[in-house]
Amino acid sequence: MNRTCTLIALGLLLSKASFADAPVVPAAPPAAAASSTSTDPAKKALIEQMLKVMRTEEQSQHLADAILSESPAIVDQIFPLDPSLTPDQQKEADAHAAKAIARFQELFKQKIDIPTIVRSVTFDLYDKYFTTDQIKDLIAFYKTPTGQKAVAILPQLSQESMKLTDDALAPQIKAIVQQMQDEDKTGSKAAATSAK
Repeated sequence: MNRTCTLIALGLLLSKASFADAPVVPAAPPAAAASSTSTDPAKKALIEQMLKVMRTEEQSQHLADAILSESPAIVDQIFPLDPSLTPDQQKEADAHAAKAIARFQELFKQKIDIPTIVRSVTFDLYDKYFTTDQIKDLIAFYKTPTGQKAVAILPQLSQESMKLTDDALAPQIKAIVQQMQDEDKTGSKAAATSAK
């Protein structure tokens, strides 16, 4: 989740785009599950049962909510306070960031159906990598107390893992972005000097 928000914020930083005036472009519908059309009906029914036991729809809605709730904090990390800005400039930058966050959240809710996407992707992957008998074994596992604990805790485990990974990567990514900005400034100055 943090990785997704970081990429979105990085895109905002690099593009310097204003989403307040961005046109609304209809999103392509999620790709139909390619394998689900050719899947044996019995296996398809088992995968559907497994997705229910795993509470996939509920878990994917938590993912969507987390992406939306984390977006302001991620943007704040990518757009830290710039001490060289005047109070009026900082106020303008804050207003721009707030508009970008609000617009992103609005478009995200309008255009992205995380539960449908997650369900389709999960269905296809389980169909691809597991046999009918293995799906039956997974259903049996997910119905156990340990399986239900796994279902309940895996989103948090994944989120914490991603946060810790992001925390370790953030300074390195920030340094790379800073280097790119410095190179861009140096390149612009060199081009201006050589043009004289």
